[in-house]
Amino acid sequence: MTHPLPSVGRVAFFAAALAWLPLPVRAVEGYPIISSYLASSLGLDDRSMAIAQDATGRMQFGARGLVTFDGERWDQSPAGDSYALSGLEYGRDGILWGGAAGELGWFETMPSGMRFHSLLGFLPKEHREVGQVF
Repeated sequence: MTHPLPSVGRVAFFAAALAWLPLPVRAVEGYPIISSYLASSLGLDDRSMAIAQDATGRMQFGARGLVTFDGERWDQSPAGDSYALSGLEYGRDGILWGGAAGELGWFETMPSGMRFHSLLGFLPKEHREVGQVF
């Protein structure tokens, strides 16, 4: 396979192209591009079954409850009486919907964190056993 630029030219081209990348994308000497966090050091459950991102860039993870990361801080909010939040999805209106083991509802953004609102009470009693919702 032939390349339009000789090998030295390709290296110079890619070096010039990398120089145009925004600073946060390029590695800065002494700083890693990726940060990792141990769930145990945060006091959180280490099993995440769902992930969503809001319009501001905050990440939400489905675990024993809703775990939110804003780029600096971690926060955990319960999802009703459930132990496994396995489905997360933002609606067109910006509402975060959640499905879990025996639970279905939505999250409201509050100053103190995210508050879960169950929809099970709106279902007829014979249909409230929803099982695992993804």
